[in-house]
Amino acid sequence: MYMVFRLPTHLESLIPPPSEQISLSRPWRGAFVLNFVDGGAKSSSQEICVTAVETEGDSRIDLWPSQFYIYMTRDRSTLHDFQAWVRRHAPPICTFLPDRIGEPNATGANQRSFASLSRILLLNQMVAIAPWAASARLPGAGVVLYPSQHSNNLLFGAILLTLPFPDFIVVSPTASFSPVPTPRHSTYPQPHHMAYPSPYASTSHHILPQIISHQLPSSPSPTNYAYTTPRLISAGSLQSPSMAGPSSWSVMTDPDDEHF
Repeated sequence: MYMVFRLPTHLESLIPPPSEQISLSRPWRGAFVLNFVDGGAKSSSQEICVTAVETEGDSRIDLWPSQFYIYMTRDRSTLHDFQAWVRRHAPPICTFLPDRIGEPNATGANQRSFASLSRILLLNQMVAIAPWAASARLPGAGVVLYPSQHSNNLLFGAILLTLPFPDFIVVSPTASFSPVPTPRHSTYPQPHHMAYPSPYASTSHHILPQIISHQLPSSPSPTNYAYTTPRLISAGSLQSPSMAGPSSWSVMTDPDDEHF
């Protein structure tokens, strides 16, 4: 025997109509694509498989692309300034985590790459940005990634659905990132050569710097990958990097990355 209970009429008004109810979104799964420059000034990229869950607010995960192209900020003071900006503007926040990708060795390499990116941002007190693609149908600027003070295994993302990037954010078109070698016979996505500009190159919010290389002290890979030092150029001159001017800024490396 089944019994049916009905809410009293005066309580039904407390239930929002279906159009106003917030549905629980599924976690987003995709990749961060980071550009880097090797010792021969050869541009390549590496993918980090990631997943994201909504932490605060509606992030419109259903409209996100399958890949985010990551650009590092130029100034080391950016993290402190951006944390203050988040407190003032309260954008939706997501938490990004390294994804599991099947093979244990590949998953481990993916996790180390993610942790390396997180440590670089924290040690340099920087943030990174991922502009929306032109086809994303979102009027805002994109995603701003910033590190956790307590764990290298997660990154926070401020989702700018309608807001532009803050004026104090100046970015680099090539991530200052030392790639982690992928284990042999792995199903983990291999780095591939990619000519800049990326699909996000149409972004006109900011000045984008050119890159010159600064070699790491050591690397376990046969190729001497390099961290990068940016020189400012305008976004409109991005395809003519020789017009760039000098800059003395450099990136603090993470000693732990030398063991990868």
